[in-house]
Amino acid sequence: MWDSGVIITKILLQELENTFKQTSEVVMVELGAGCAVLPCIAAAGKWPGKRKAVATDLKKVLPLAQKSVDLNTPEILKNSEVKIMEYTWGDK
Repeated sequence: MWDSGVIITKILLQELENTFKQTSEVVMVELGAGCAVLPCIAAAGKWPGKRKAVATDLKKVLPLAQKSVDLNTPEILKNSEVKIMEYTWGDK
């Protein structure tokens, strides 16, 4: 995990908690998700309502992202959904 990923995750979590206190649904898409930490954190937020996240990356990275989601899903990601999808920037 890059240091920048840790920092942006902390900032995102604070912003999401402040922004979505009154929201019934949160949907997030990350391009180039790597190990999918950001989508997992977004989906595990402490705000009410349904939380959905889509983690996208190159095909060769998807197993790492899926492993991260699988390890976090049972306990952390209740009332949420994280999908892993292949996406190459610039695809038509």
